[in-house]
Amino acid sequence: MTNQKKLVLDFLRRDTSHPTAEAVWENVKKQLPQISRATVYRILDNFQKEGVIRVLETKPTRFDGQIEPHQHFICNNCGKIFDLKEEKVCRCLRDGSNMVSVGKVHSFNVNFYGLCQNCQTESDDNLNNKL
Repeated sequence: MTNQKKLVLDFLRRDTSHPTAEAVWENVKKQLPQISRATVYRILDNFQKEGVIRVLETKPTRFDGQIEPHQHFICNNCGKIFDLKEEKVCRCLRDGSNMVSVGKVHSFNVNFYGLCQNCQTESDDNLNNKL
């Protein structure tokens, strides 16, 4: 593994914000100023193909260095993405995967959308102020 790949992977494993490719590049170039944007994009693409990282099909695309089974909660208001590692959710989805009649499920990707606790509190506060 090259130093460039190691820096990209280390950043993704530490960062829990599910950064965009641009954010990965901005952060990695702090430690390796000569790294190009194209190199970071290529590394991310290769990591995805190799199954080293997860890609969230959001707009813009975001990356996740945590590959253990988990789902995501995406706030419709602020756009933050949170990992959901609740075993109950994962177990329910895993158990249900055997019920698909068109073929054998090897993996799945589920995102939950709503308001995060912070945005929900702000929404409630705004509503209370109007009353």
